[in-house]
Amino acid sequence: MQTDLIKAGRRPGDDPESWGYERPDRLGVLHTDKGAKSVPSAQGRYGEFYRQFAAAVDHGAPQPVPAREGISVLEVLDAVRVSDETGATIRL
Repeated sequence: MQTDLIKAGRRPGDDPESWGYERPDRLGVLHTDKGAKSVPSAQGRYGEFYRQFAAAVDHGAPQPVPAREGISVLEVLDAVRVSDETGATIRL
C-alpha cells in the first residue's frame, strides 16, 4: 500500500495516522492445527526507526533494533522459507 501511495505522490508526513498499513489482500495468514486465519499487520513506523537509528549513530543512543533481534528475525524467516519448500515443521 505504501508503494502505491508513493507512486501516487503521497508521502508518510501527509497523513501519519493512516500511513504504514498493508492492503487487506496482502495480510498474512497464520496456519495452525486449529485452522487458518488472517493476521493484520501493525502500523509500520519507519520514520521513528530512522530517527532512533540516527540518534544511535550520531549520539550513541540505544539502537532501535539490537543486532541479536535482527538475527532472530532472520532465523525465523529462514525457517519459514525451509518449511514452505519442504512442508516440514521447523522448530526454533
